[in-house]
Amino acid sequence: MKRNYFSSLTAVMMVALMALASCSKKGELLDTIPADAKIVATIDIKGIMEQAGCKFTDSGIELPESFGSPMDADRKAMLDAVGQMQHEGVCDFSNTVLVVNEKNVPLLTFMIDDPDRFIELTGKQLKWNDGSNGYKEAEGSNTTIIIDGNQAWITESHGDAAKEIEAIKKSAKETPISKLDGVTNALNSSNLVNLAMHSLGVAMNVTEEEESPWSVMKIAIKENKIVADNVVMKGDGEIIKTKGLQTINQAVLAYIPGSFNIAAAMGLTPEFDWKSLTSALGTYGGFQAQAALSVITPYLQAIDGTVLIAAGPANEQAYSDIDPGNWQFILMAHLSQEKVNQIIGMVKSMMFSNGITLREDKNGMLIVPQYGMDCYIGAVDGYLAISNLPFENTRQNELAPLFNGKDMAVSVDLPTLKVFSPAAPAFGVKFTLQGTEDGSQIEFSLNGTNKPILETLIATLAN
Repeated sequence: MKRNYFSSLTAVMMVALMALASCSKKGELLDTIPADAKIVATIDIKGIMEQAGCKFTDSGIELPESFGSPMDADRKAMLDAVGQMQHEGVCDFSNTVLVVNEKNVPLLTFMIDDPDRFIELTGKQLKWNDGSNGYKEAEGSNTTIIIDGNQAWITESHGDAAKEIEAIKKSAKETPISKLDGVTNALNSSNLVNLAMHSLGVAMNVTEEEESPWSVMKIAIKENKIVADNVVMKGDGEIIKTKGLQTINQAVLAYIPGSFNIAAAMGLTPEFDWKSLTSALGTYGGFQAQAALSVITPYLQAIDGTVLIAAGPANEQAYSDIDPGNWQFILMAHLSQEKVNQIIGMVKSMMFSNGITLREDKNGMLIVPQYGMDCYIGAVDGYLAISNLPFENTRQNELAPLFNGKDMAVSVDLPTLKVFSPAAPAFGVKFTLQGTEDGSQIEFSLNGTNKPILETLIATLAN
């Protein structure tokens, strides 16, 4: 019995060690990345290539026929070298890390089990030299490759590449990102890409913390869709909720015609931090944008309920000629009647100053002639409502399941890209976003084709 017990214990320990070994390379890499990096991403390059239809063989990488004409000899030789290194176990391209430092310089790094074989397999395309600090260094096409012991770094070609790496290593010795348990757990997840962006939480309406938050995204392929899950967290993994959100009122969806294929809605409370968002927009938009935002910000801050924006093509020229007259749209924002009256008064004053005659329909909605069409402005069920078609709350739209129980949701559905150009692909695209105060999920898929999504996208770009 005692022997069986220890045998079982040994088996369990062996399984545990094997599991640890499978992610040890990634963990070892994260020990060399500083916690003050702007962006850190763990990337499964092998998995991405396989999802794109590529096959790893003992002689290199076999590309799918859908990629079209063969690439030039040098690039194909380098790609085959990558395939051979993966096949021989020289290095594992399923465990690579991308880091963007404080100077916005991107660097890709991975571990090498056999540096000499790595140099041998790439020696026909790269000229290797002894660099500074005992590094092996080579120049590629607009890139510098440096081998530091059993670790490779690839970055933009410039004379200070070695210094960039030294700075990263020094900072990582002080505080590696692997010390941030929550971020590290996310980066170690089994996805094609795991992305952690520093300090972006502030732009997501997060109260300032002593510790800058991280926006963490996990990207995978599920049911032939690109799926990205995003949360804002502290370094230890504590989720930071977005303040000022509430559940979307689905009643507004009844105003969207079934022909509309673009819609976005968000449930807001007066606690939502519009100031941070409008300040950021004003910084990029210049003086005129700042002046306009200063006028509308008080009204944005008064929103307490759902905001809806939806649109759809009014004619066949809608996509080839992005003119307001070629589109139908609806905007609804839940405001107090006092604020709605103030906005309507401003519209009347502006139209009068510009010599534009206003009319009213039977429901008391203002009719404003603009861009060769009539725009309707007024109060509808407690909402400020603006549209270029009459309001009706009996329309049927298939968005209800997407918006149900969410604080924010977006849907863009294009049946085919040929509406933009006859030379465009026949397939269409569908983009959806669903979110709550805890985080969000994005899905991207293709309409009109069952082919693998990554292979289709890359083949389209290649051809």
